[in-house]
Amino acid sequence: MMNTLTQPGLDVLLPRASRPADTTSTPARHALDLLDRVNGGSASRQAARTVVLVSRDYPPCHTGGIATFVHALAHALHALGHSVHVVALSDSERPEQLDDHGVQVHRVAERAVRRPLGAVRLRVPRRIWRWSASAFAKVAELDRIHAVDLVEAPIWTCEGIAFLLDRRWPLVTSLHTTLHTWMESNPRKSKAWLWQYAYGRPMLALERLLMTQADGVRANSQAIIREIERAYDMAFDPLVTHVVPHGLLPVEVPAPAARTDEKRIELLFVGRLEERKGIAVLLRALPGLMARWPGLHVNILGDTHIRNAEGRYEMDEFQARHHDQSWLSRVVFEGRVDDARLLQAYADCDLFVGPSLFESFGLVFVEAMRQGKPVIACDAGGMPEVVQQGVTGLLVPPGDADSLEAAIERLLGDAWLRRTLGEAGLDAYRQRFSASRMAAGSLPLYDAARQAHRRAAERA
Repeated sequence: MMNTLTQPGLDVLLPRASRPADTTSTPARHALDLLDRVNGGSASRQAARTVVLVSRDYPPCHTGGIATFVHALAHALHALGHSVHVVALSDSERPEQLDDHGVQVHRVAERAVRRPLGAVRLRVPRRIWRWSASAFAKVAELDRIHAVDLVEAPIWTCEGIAFLLDRRWPLVTSLHTTLHTWMESNPRKSKAWLWQYAYGRPMLALERLLMTQADGVRANSQAIIREIERAYDMAFDPLVTHVVPHGLLPVEVPAPAARTDEKRIELLFVGRLEERKGIAVLLRALPGLMARWPGLHVNILGDTHIRNAEGRYEMDEFQARHHDQSWLSRVVFEGRVDDARLLQAYADCDLFVGPSLFESFGLVFVEAMRQGKPVIACDAGGMPEVVQQGVTGLLVPPGDADSLEAAIERLLGDAWLRRTLGEAGLDAYRQRFSASRMAAGSLPLYDAARQAHRRAAERA
């Protein structure tokens, strides 16, 4: 049941519970060893904390950028000795708890929760509130047992809004794709006045609130800070905003598939087939390359059912335009794939191409670098912070199909360069983009958030 206000203008969701002594458990040794191998040393440790990561999506039920990030962060924090709980959406009406190699995963069903006065005043959409409040209720339950030290939630769909209104625990907002960025890639939807009134404008305001009022803000790049400050006409507090590059867990790299054609070269694209991912730019660059390089094979992985600005599908348009070309069979659209197939695709490719018009970070490049593959990215957003020009990959101007074609051709014709860039990329993953590096970099952010929360409580 909802209780009424104890803070001016805001409804409190649940009564505050007294906190028992810390019950942090010892981490599994094998998880720490696995992460240590990436850094070549022992993981740094601080006083154990109880951290809750809120994320609707979490593997294996749901995948995607945020799910991958939360999964890696949870396991890396656990390997550093912290007690980590993930609150994720359940696919059924029944809640469940499981032990994911030391990380406690709580799958929660959404429930109909009355919006308190504070949420009504902020025009929080009902479906957004349902999940945030359901997650909040679970965290309050966990707090009575484990004494929660900090909660982190992604900016996408404003999952942390119930926590911000209550302010019971320090809250960290992690920056990912914002609604403003999504609207730029979906102009047809964003121009609908009813959608804007009921969802778009309230959500943009909520995002701004979460980015300016949270106790801490996680940014994966300097670029996302600049882009959001421009788009939302705001400034982040540098004392509580920390840039922590995303990192990935180490994986068992599958062996590349055997090849009978020694001239075969495989190019890989991974991402939704939407304008922002630069798929149209890649498809414009391919015809000349396919004609000149008979050994070139292109694998395109990602959701094909996204309409472009003209309301058509990029795959359908490409196949219809080039239906009479003999090389068309060498361009394969696989659609969405599972994790095993994705890992195999990275293992099989000779070069990875991701010509996104904008990426706040670009985790797909780290996925490719983790398997020692050379990459081509765009000189935009956070991509130059991940891909070092001429060292781990090549950068081209966004939206420039001719420059992209030239960069691809350069790598097609130079096996030594492909190998050199790939080796440097693997080293960059180990030194800068491992999950253990991300977890270690998160600890100063968590300290700053807890201090900010303490100062705010003293002022209240």
